[in-house]
Amino acid sequence: MTIRIDPRWPLVWRDPHTLQVGIDPPRVVLRRVSVLEERLVSAMSLGIMLDGLDVLAGGNHAVVVDLLDRLAPVLQAPVPRSRGTTVAVSGAGRFVDLGARLLGEAGIRVLVSEDPASLVAAAPTLAIVVGHGVLAPRLHSVWLRRDVPHLPVLFTESAVHLGPCVEPGIGPCLACIELHRRDADPAWPTIATQLLARPRRTEPPALATEAAAALCRMVMERLENGPVDATALRISVSGERSRHPWTVHPECSCGGLESAFSRELTGTDSASGQLAIPQSRPPTTVQGSAGRA
Repeated sequence: MTIRIDPRWPLVWRDPHTLQVGIDPPRVVLRRVSVLEERLVSAMSLGIMLDGLDVLAGGNHAVVVDLLDRLAPVLQAPVPRSRGTTVAVSGAGRFVDLGARLLGEAGIRVLVSEDPASLVAAAPTLAIVVGHGVLAPRLHSVWLRRDVPHLPVLFTESAVHLGPCVEPGIGPCLACIELHRRDADPAWPTIATQLLARPRRTEPPALATEAAAALCRMVMERLENGPVDATALRISVSGERSRHPWTVHPECSCGGLESAFSRELTGTDSASGQLAIPQSRPPTTVQGSAGRA
């Protein structure tokens, strides 16, 4: 394993005998640095194997162990589990472009398409479903049927809602959320049906940027740490943030091919795919930088 001081933290001398790692704030301060320790730190700033450190220390393993212990807070972590994994993003627009670019720069293979069915063959680790006003059941049921964790992103006229991340078989699904909304407002299915037919809105630049950064953090947390709480994040156009926990709805089967809400909303079986979805291009791969075919 390569040992390296995280390049995010600058190395600076406080005086001829004191070395500091990190500026705002200082992460580690090494006092009375010996010539050998200076040599070892220099090697670790570039990256070196543990055996190489022992050789550089002339076999003085105790010095190496002591220095590694003191530098532990600033050593670069092993390659994250998220690197190289595949995330599918169904949607289009400014937010999708920004989010895909950020995830790609984090080392994640990102596939983008307006049609989630075209992304299924890639067997993604996680799916992102983006909508405006309301999410059509078909856009997320394709992932629920295949037990693929999926995270909704919904833009409204006043905010963007991210999450909760749906963990099939564990917590609430997106149909649960819609059923809760129907309970709070009996007219919601009627309103949602009208929103389905309306064209996609253009996201405000500042809100799209904030949402893309928040999405990247949420995706990285999920990929690194596994299932997370069923909590949604709301970011308003003014920048205010709030969180809302969601629970399984008693009327939802959570795992079946359809739900009471999807039938009420569309008037069809959500698994049959009768809801009209605009024709889209083949999926675009984003890895390391954003781009479209």
